[in-house]
Amino acid sequence: MPQLPYFQAQLTQFPWGRLERDGTFSRKFLQARFDVLDADYRKAGFWAVPERATPHDKNNDPLYSGAAQPFTQSIDDPNLRGYTHGAMMLAEEWPSDVEGWKLQDEALVPHIFFTAQFPPPPRPRPGQVRDWKSWYEWRGLSLESPAAVLMDHVLTTYYLLTETLKVVDLQHSSNERQVVDVHYLGMETELNYLPLFSELALLLPNTHLNLTVFSPATHSLLAYAEQRYPRPIAAREGPVWEYTAPRATGGGSIAISLYHAPPLPPIPQLRPFTGVWQRSVVMLAPKDPDALVALNAGILSYSTWHEVVLCATMANIPFACTDYAQQTTQLCADHIPKWLTDTARGLSPDEPLRQELVMQRTHPVTVNPFHRPGQRPISQVRSPNLGNGFICRIVGPK
Repeated sequence: MPQLPYFQAQLTQFPWGRLERDGTFSRKFLQARFDVLDADYRKAGFWAVPERATPHDKNNDPLYSGAAQPFTQSIDDPNLRGYTHGAMMLAEEWPSDVEGWKLQDEALVPHIFFTAQFPPPPRPRPGQVRDWKSWYEWRGLSLESPAAVLMDHVLTTYYLLTETLKVVDLQHSSNERQVVDVHYLGMETELNYLPLFSELALLLPNTHLNLTVFSPATHSLLAYAEQRYPRPIAAREGPVWEYTAPRATGGGSIAISLYHAPPLPPIPQLRPFTGVWQRSVVMLAPKDPDALVALNAGILSYSTWHEVVLCATMANIPFACTDYAQQTTQLCADHIPKWLTDTARGLSPDEPLRQELVMQRTHPVTVNPFHRPGQRPISQVRSPNLGNGFICRIVGPK
């Protein structure tokens, strides 16, 4: 609770940062103010993210009482029945950045395709972009822009890679290009605005980022696109989105791919792939990823995270997650050593993997400077509860 004034100040620094009587922030009011609401989610551009009582899809996780079928699940708003994350990728071509943002004033758009009127930002200095205010200044954006409400997943990923996990070196020699492979786990609503992750190419000079996406929502989208649409973006072989920053900004680049699972060998321990990152991903890949990230993950809420934590720890893959509340994030940090210790008891003392499990590791919980501004509209929760509000480092950098 002592941190509440900080989080409120992060919202009210924006002219559109309206605090309701109960201290929450309404994204719907913001969208109405900027005229980006649309009853048809297919026409909502990057804003095609529904507000629902349950922020995540239900699945057949045993911690939940019932399962829901993709694309037919009944959710809070009857106008959204049939909604799927990433519906934009059922089309054959992406919209432009201006078309996707749908803002009437183009000066409020964080462009990724530049013109004389809207030139690219300068090459970022190491440490220059450290919070929302510094990002807006570097981008040449007025705080009138509502960009922060959609960019929190993108800037949080940047922060996790550069500060929490340190797998991208902002001080590296300009003569050597870094190539970083990242597995992004549990992606749902972000599928509606994948092109916004181009910001990572602008922020990471002379670096190429391979971002591979895993989630049941992604897996369902792939199957649906391949069955129902002739040439959808989602079913492309290779990356579904690629972007290279201008040379003046540093020439960074990004390639985003939806994970296509290879055929599984006949090993009893390997389950059929349903979109959840599992041990088969590591076993069948030519090399381990450089990092794993999971945003608004709910590590203790879904039983499937247990295997991810164990595999990342045993393979020593840097891994960090975010969550909405400090309490749940701290519970995650406190509970992980028990998972590791319980698993280690089943291995012989000389087993190399056991050494990784029993290694002393810290799991610091920190405030995320790139959280989504505004308390989530859960009136009964008074303590800070924000999208990507807090960070837990699960496996530290190598």
